[in-house]
Amino acid sequence: MNASDPTSVRALGNALGDYLQQWYGISPLVPVCPLYPFNGRPVVILAHSMGGLVARSMMEYYSFSDGTAGDSKVSLLITLATPHHGTPVANEYYDDPLDVDKVVNWLLGYESQFCL
Repeated sequence: MNASDPTSVRALGNALGDYLQQWYGISPLVPVCPLYPFNGRPVVILAHSMGGLVARSMMEYYSFSDGTAGDSKVSLLITLATPHHGTPVANEYYDDPLDVDKVVNWLLGYESQFCL
């Protein structure tokens, strides 16, 4: 991992869009386009875990060089084990951020009040 690598889900979504852009035509980011482009057809994305969040981010925020939105280039997004609603521990923390002890105790197995 380099210091210039994207670290947020949104930045990774933009990087995914930039990567897909090369398959849709000329991109200022990629001087040589692939031999077998998508010919303007939408793609199916199969994503696991955080990859589903990255793909959703690309579909929501990315704009291709022809002005179309990211979701217009995806015909189907299949996600496997993607935490669309966060994780139980993180959700509990955000519900009550001042009670960090409760979350830490649950992580250590001292409390079983969270429903997972």
